[in-house]
Amino acid sequence: MVPVHLEQGSHIRIELKEIESDMVLEEAIVEVANDKTYSANFSRDEKGDNQKLVVSFNPEEQSDDIKKIYGSNGENIRKESPGLVKNRKGGNEYTRIQLFDFIYAVEKGSAGQRTILLDYFHNPEETSSGGE
Repeated sequence: MVPVHLEQGSHIRIELKEIESDMVLEEAIVEVANDKTYSANFSRDEKGDNQKLVVSFNPEEQSDDIKKIYGSNGENIRKESPGLVKNRKGGNEYTRIQLFDFIYAVEKGSAGQRTILLDYFHNPEETSSGGE
């Protein structure tokens, strides 16, 4: 279970993606429980590959009750919320929350991975030359 600061009944989109192509391999929309947690399980058909986990709170996917709290375009989401993303579409500004984690390939005998969501995607396999 992952704790969140979202209201009970909020919908969270969770996507498991290929890193290079950004293609969605598995996805789920889960609901925040009354104890302010959510969870999702994926089978990970491509267990031998590293993957990207993307967790999003999108106002347009919420019920009317949740939209009353966060705004139909996310305008009431706190500005200091981790993972805050603003987009413009059709002249309107939309605010959402999007967090990431790097999911390691599963090797024989591995115990699994605890997810730590960040507001940016960090691929530990990419190396930096240090000076550009």
